[in-house]
Amino acid sequence: MRILLDECVPGRVAKLLPGHAVWTVRGMGWDGFRNGALLRRAVGEFDVLVTVDRGIHVDHPTPHGIAVVTMRATSNRYRDLAPLGDELFRTVERAEAGRHYFVGG
Repeated sequence: MRILLDECVPGRVAKLLPGHAVWTVRGMGWDGFRNGALLRRAVGEFDVLVTVDRGIHVDHPTPHGIAVVTMRATSNRYRDLAPLGDELFRTVERAEAGRHYFVGG
């Protein structure tokens, strides 16, 4: 899978997704894109967007062509996201375009 980490997700989260091609918003030069624009830009280039933005599914319905996975943790620090690694990996493995998934509490 081709996975894009939102700018609010530490790049180290890529370590939690072995076997997948993972890019960051910053690495793509897409810093500052609002959620809707980011989703539209990512369609066709990525299979999954990983974010910690809890409001993305309310403000911007997931477009066809990409899945969105929202990680729920006490913060967006790697130490708080890392325990969700196994669940994140399993969710990405079964993610279907046009669907929104949540991992963590």
